[in-house]
Amino acid sequence: MRYYTKEFYEEMQVAAFITFPPSREEWNEFMDSLKEDKKDYIDNGILHLELMKEDLLKYLPTSLHKLIHDKTIVTDYPSSENLKIINQWRESFNTKAECVKHASIERYESIKNELSTSVVHLHEEALHDAEVISFECKPEEHKCYMILEHYKNGKSIKVKLTFTNVKELSVDENIKGAKWLYDEVSGDASFFEVNILFDYPLTEFHMKAASLEFEIIIPEV
Repeated sequence: MRYYTKEFYEEMQVAAFITFPPSREEWNEFMDSLKEDKKDYIDNGILHLELMKEDLLKYLPTSLHKLIHDKTIVTDYPSSENLKIINQWRESFNTKAECVKHASIERYESIKNELSTSVVHLHEEALHDAEVISFECKPEEHKCYMILEHYKNGKSIKVKLTFTNVKELSVDENIKGAKWLYDEVSGDASFFEVNILFDYPLTEFHMKAASLEFEIIIPEV
């Protein structure tokens, strides 16, 4: 089962977008504090709204769609009625997010002892925000290679992943330059599966292989 899907991440971005202070007074104080930067702040908000518009209309209740179309969701503080709807929606999503997080952790802990050391290392290395430098598959070798740039303890390192005896591969986009968001692993001693959610572009990656080699390359100083 895939917990961290494209849809979940889109919804998470929407939840972050529609965040308001508790009162109009605090909103007004914040806007006043911007002074000459107020126009730039609003213009940037409108630009961000246009980029997010499709997902906002997809996930938010229809009663809020007018605020999206007329842009007041970024240019003005919502009415008490709309703020209540927004807060209820956010609370519902936050509950959902906590359930996804705990279900993912429980699933991993239940199968951890069945996974190889390298697969456990892959999941526990915390590769969030690592950038894909290259990804190449060689069918004649039944192998795929992924090289990532990753920051660990404030230092840039490279991680090389070698997938051997690849059985399945599914990826919708070219992931060179993509950022690693979340991963989920499963399997046993004979094979493993990894689902990765990447951003830039937002895409789901699935790999099933017999083994994994996890290599950290530390550049010479």
